Amino acid sequence: MILRTWLLSACLIFGLVMNVASLCAQNITPENHKLYVGDLFTRKITVDPSHRNTLELIRPKLEPPGSAIIHFQVDPADSSQILLQAVPLTPTRLKIDRFGYRYRSTDQKYFPPIELEAKAWPIKAANRAIRAGVGSLKLSLQMPPSKTAAGIPQSISLQAIGTAALAIESKPEIEILSTEAPTDAIRLQPVNSRIDWPNTTRQWTYEWIPQSPGTFRMKPLFFAFLGPDHQLKTIATTTPPLEVMNRPVFTQPDAVPSPIASGSRKTRIRADYLLLTLSMITLCVIFAVSPFIRRLILRYRLRRALRSDQSFDTTLAIYRKINRNRHLALIISNPAERNQFDLLEKRLFDRS
Repeated sequence: MILRTWLLSACLIFGLVMNVASLCAQNITPENHKLYVGDLFTRKITVDPSHRNTLELIRPKLEPPGSAIIHFQVDPADSSQILLQAVPLTPTRLKIDRFGYRYRSTDQKYFPPIELEAKAWPIKAANRAIRAGVGSLKLSLQMPPSKTAAGIPQSISLQAIGTAALAIESKPEIEILSTEAPTDAIRLQPVNSRIDWPNTTRQWTYEWIPQSPGTFRMKPLFFAFLGPDHQLKTIATTTPPLEVMNRPVFTQPDAVPSPIASGSRKTRIRADYLLLTLSMITLCVIFAVSPFIRRLILRYRLRRALRSDQSFDTTLAIYRKINRNRHLALIISNPAERNQFDLLEKRLFDRS
């Protein structure tokens, strides 16, 4: 009796231990990674081959919200993998959770959560420098042509390429200075911006309408970033000056036509004459072939009326159509056609 009770207790304890172990196995401990602010974290996750055709991504949930830039998509280079990229923006601990995909419309698959610990930079950047991220950085500034006119809209494009470009903390503000008034600065905010994943490229577009003539230059932009060896680096943008001319004056055209206008007028007159000539030729051709066409129509109707399988009513209707033709006398001047017409009248008269 005691042995039986002991065995039963052991089985219950073993089952309880196995349940606790399975629960712990389901509660996967999140991954923990340490990196600097602006450092790019990349993870590629393999998808079950049987789920690829019905895959629908479930976007990650970030805690705390707004502490990082998250990019989650199917890898363009390999459709069997999902690309997860994150760039922390502030020194904090953040958690990427509840990300995965749906397949067959109802089933869901989630991946283990990821915890990132973003540390502050080991070196403080200069106050006037815009803080970027960690990695490489290359700047490209596309300005208008070196000469333009006042009142004409100009487009300015700033492009930052490299992993450090993803964590640029603010929208860069462009300052345009005039040589005539060095103290007055024109500040431009970007009208649109975009991030190109996974090429790690950021681009800002500015619009500027110069109001007065003069020579203008853009104040350099300084960007600070941590290189691959975590050493602080600074890079600046430089552009040639822009010369703005006076507004273009729009005047009435002169009374004497220009050679280009005169040539276009002559071309238009020639085209009108050609069209008129073609129209006259077409009318002449129509008048020339109309008797031949009328004769063909008469022959067809006579042959149809003289057919033996036609009823009296049908033959009479065709005869009336032929008799109403105002050119009948001219058409039946041919003896063969006159004989056919007489034969048709005789047949109808005899039947009547």
